[in-house]
Amino acid sequence: MSAIIRVALTRNKVQIEPGQRGELSLTIQNLSEIVDQYTLDVEGLDAAWLTLSPPRISLFPQDEGQVTIKLHPPETARAGTYDFSVKVASRENPIEWTRVQGTLEVAPVFLFDVSLSPQRKTTTEREATFDLHLTNPGNVDLTLGLSATDPEAACTYRFHPSPVTVDAGGSATVELTVTSTQPPQEQSRLYSFTVKVAPLDAPQRMRTVSGQLQCQARVVTLDIGLWPERRSAVGAGKFQVQLNNRGNTDLSLVLEGTDPAEACAYKFDAQNVTLTAGQSREVGLMVAPIGRPPTDQSRVYDFIVRAVPEDAKHRAVQAAGQLECLPVAISFDMEILPGRRTVKDEGQFTVRLANRCEADLSLELSAGDDAGPFRYQFERSRVRVGPGKAETVSLTVAPREQPPPGETKSHALSVKATPVDAPHLAKKATARLEVEGRKRGLGIVAWSVIGFGLGGAIWGVLYRAFILGPAAMGAVGGLALGIGLRRRPVAACLAGAFGFAAGGLLPHLGLAYGLAAGIIWGALGGGSLGLALGYRWRALVLAAAGALGMTFWFVLL
Repeated sequence: MSAIIRVALTRNKVQIEPGQRGELSLTIQNLSEIVDQYTLDVEGLDAAWLTLSPPRISLFPQDEGQVTIKLHPPETARAGTYDFSVKVASRENPIEWTRVQGTLEVAPVFLFDVSLSPQRKTTTEREATFDLHLTNPGNVDLTLGLSATDPEAACTYRFHPSPVTVDAGGSATVELTVTSTQPPQEQSRLYSFTVKVAPLDAPQRMRTVSGQLQCQARVVTLDIGLWPERRSAVGAGKFQVQLNNRGNTDLSLVLEGTDPAEACAYKFDAQNVTLTAGQSREVGLMVAPIGRPPTDQSRVYDFIVRAVPEDAKHRAVQAAGQLECLPVAISFDMEILPGRRTVKDEGQFTVRLANRCEADLSLELSAGDDAGPFRYQFERSRVRVGPGKAETVSLTVAPREQPPPGETKSHALSVKATPVDAPHLAKKATARLEVEGRKRGLGIVAWSVIGFGLGGAIWGVLYRAFILGPAAMGAVGGLALGIGLRRRPVAACLAGAFGFAAGGLLPHLGLAYGLAAGIIWGALGGGSLGLALGYRWRALVLAAAGALGMTFWFVLL
């Protein structure tokens, strides 16, 4: 600050509205001993907001002069306080300057516009949505409170968002939902309402806008049709429910199906249907009789389909239809494989079922015989066979009592297949099971010992006769075993001769020696006997017994 330049403002603070003008007077005194000229510079304000008159001043020593600062903030100036300073500098000696402080307060201007779009809305429902447009051309952000009323207090009002802040120079849109609290009327009704908008900081500057909600009378006009009106089918029948909303309101419908005897079940593709005003739609319907379908003659079921509006149940509509349930054509084949089986303990049979009709077939299986000597066990007693397909079921048959040793008893058995839906169309198939009496173990052992002992003695006599000795032992032993079992003695004789003769070739051909030759030798002989006797798995047992016997024989030698 310079001691030779004195500066003073007439007042340090001035308040002006945007777009208006104001003035400050600045007094400058030259306390130096020379004539000097002074320049002025205002800092802190936009240069467009002010005018200096004059922009510079010349003063004699000890004289003082006046400079007018004209302030004119634009209409777009934001409300607030702006601090500024005026610097006065000497032209002759620029290092001599003095500064004075001042404040400009731009007054807030509360300006906002309100409009409603649309001003009138017509609906068949009890509520409608409007757009409330807010514009703030002022110079300060506004937080606005929103409310609405109607003379009858017959509506409720919901603003989103509320309250709302609109920036200076900006705009905003608020969603207004108006809902009538009155029940639906038989005639149209008009509700006039007023929306009030006021700054929270200046409620006295409230503005209003009017609107109207017209609730039309709900016209429920619903048509229903059924296509076809009558359908013939085996089991379930398919229909199309045709719905047409000719009214002026959206409908939420519940579809129902009924018949006087409650003999049918109803399945809709969609049981709850929404139809907007003027919309048509088709819904699939499946109607099926409850229980088993008829197998003797057709049955006709009369039914009704209803469409019930949830909000106007008294306006329900209905359509009638008929379902002719045709008798189920049942045709199937069955057989038992094999037709005859011989066993000692239990027999395995296969029941084959072939469905010749065009629908699924459920069959109940049972088995029996005249004398009751057997027990029966099915793999599954109920079988479902698809159209044109076949299924097989295993059946195990076991005798309740074993026949005396050495005796064979033959019994006929039958399997019955009963259609679940048509028991009168059951079919039967027969087979025969032969049960052999079990052999006495000691007798078989005795015959085996005698046969193979005598055969071994013959082998000893024919020891040097190449393979005649083993062949003779196998033939005599096989014959004795077949007689003891009463089962194919001739085949056992030939198989024993072949098997033991083949085993005797091993050491002569150099294929095996010593104990290994004896094991293979016995296995060939015993296995050949088992196969000749008609065994499968037991042939392995005989092969093992032959290998074990020849092993002992080689060890003893």
